[in-house]
Amino acid sequence: MKNIICLLLLVLFVGHVQAQTITIKDAESGKELGQVTIMSNEPHVFAVSNADGQADLSEFKTAQAILFQSLGYQRRTLSYDELTQLKFELSLTPSDFELETVVVSATRWRQNTG
Repeated sequence: MKNIICLLLLVLFVGHVQAQTITIKDAESGKELGQVTIMSNEPHVFAVSNADGQADLSEFKTAQAILFQSLGYQRRTLSYDELTQLKFELSLTPSDFELETVVVSATRWRQNTG
């Protein structure tokens, strides 16, 4: 009987620890997104997703607003409770942005050192 209770507690503990890891994916392709910046002002916490699109959110439990941003994607702000409802799976939508033309001009000149 003790073994069954210990096993049940272990399974619940592992499920709880794993639930604090978020997976971030591209909304269109479904591919995992690495290098997504995750920030909160209160508490002042910062994290970055790994190459598999995963990050540990255990430090963000008391955060009211968690900001997710990555270059080329729309920013998203969610609470920890909202992420729990999403089962810690988040999709970021690609954003359309255009780069303006950059003109580089250079001249050659010689400086005399005397």
